[in-house]
Parts: sequence; C-alpha cells; structure tokens
Amino acid sequence: MRRQQTFDLSLPTEFDRDNFLVTESNLEAYGWLNQWPEWPSRFLAIYGDPGCGKSHMGKIWVNDVKGVALTAAEFDTRLIADDAKNILIDNADQIGDEEKLFHLYNRINQEGGTVLLLSQAPPSRWKMRLADLKSRMNSIPAVEILPPDDNSLEGVLKKLFNDRQLRVDNNVIQFLVRHTERSFKSAVELVDILDKRALRDKRNITLPFVRQIVAEIET
Repeated sequence: MRRQQTFDLSLPTEFDRDNFLVTESNLEAYGWLNQWPEWPSRFLAIYGDPGCGKSHMGKIWVNDVKGVALTAAEFDTRLIADDAKNILIDNADQIGDEEKLFHLYNRINQEGGTVLLLSQAPPSRWKMRLADLKSRMNSIPAVEILPPDDNSLEGVLKKLFNDRQLRVDNNVIQFLVRHTERSFKSAVELVDILDKRALRDKRNITLPFVRQIVAEIET
C-alpha cells in the first residue's frame, strides 16, 4: 500500500465512462443507455442494490445528453424549467410529490424529451397513491443491475482499491471474492473497512491482514 498521506482522506471519484466498470451484471443496463435516444419509451428505469453503480451510470447519461440531474428530494422541492427535456432522477422511488411526477410524465410524452429514473426497486414495486401514475410507471421499461458474479465482483474490488490509490496483490482480491457477500454494497463497505484499519494500524493490505479483518467481521 503506497500513500503520501498518513491520515484518512476521501479521494474524489470521477463519474465518467473511463472510470465505469462494465460487467456482466450491468451490461444490459449500460446497453440501454447507449441506445439513447432510440428508447422505446420516453421513460426508462434502472434499478438495483445500493452501490451497484446506478448513480455513476446516470451521471454518464446525463452528461452525454446535457440533461438535468436531480435527486428525489430535489425533484420534490425544485422548479423544473419547462424546456428541460432530458432529466435524471436518482432515488426516484422516494419521490413524494406524485402529482408533480404525473405532470412530468404527461409533459415529456406530449412535448418530447426523456427521463431516466434510478431506484432500488422497479417502478412496479413503488408505493404510489395515484392510480393513474402507478399504471403509467408500470408501463415503462425497467432494467435491473444484477448482483455481481465472481468475475464482476473481482473487477469491482480492483476498481474500489484503485479508486483509493491502494495496491493489493491478486491473492487478496481472490480471497475477498470468496469471502464477500455477493453485493456491491458489501464490497464497498469491506474495502472501506480495510482501508481505514490499514491506515489506523499502519499496515499494508496483505493476505494475512485481510484474513484477520474478515475473521473479526465474521465473529
């Protein structure tokens, strides 16, 4: 492990195509983004577990289309210009203002544009009070980012370490693949724990060190 700093410093993450890892888990969703503007609907939902890369994928899209990026909370509280045509809404399943979403749906379909909705669950499982809105959300294409397989998890772990400027041997990666829950969120949390413990204990992230930390987590 090589660093100039001896304190915990969060490194900025670049949300562009060059820093996005395409795997079997997200290949279908990534392909849909690349098909824009030839989507079969003006709305597209991409959903998956926390940490699976939805937000990164959304930022790639919104930069490509020069769109407007909003979280659910911002969507509820901000005025959206009537000439905003390409809109990203992250955590869309947490939108509270259903009337506003219903109005957006009608406007985009009438006037043109596209909306990308990111969420943990598909729109068919969102809790919505407005029956008309629910039926419309159920009709839009929804693409899942799947939990990672071994190859995907290996790539994700390597990227997470690289993002933190940490160099680890391949035997460490292979050990973590065998001992990490099959979710992007777990991979992110585990790398964060290893990074902080290595800084605290002034240790390199070697296989013996990783075995020790994983054993502590599992007990």
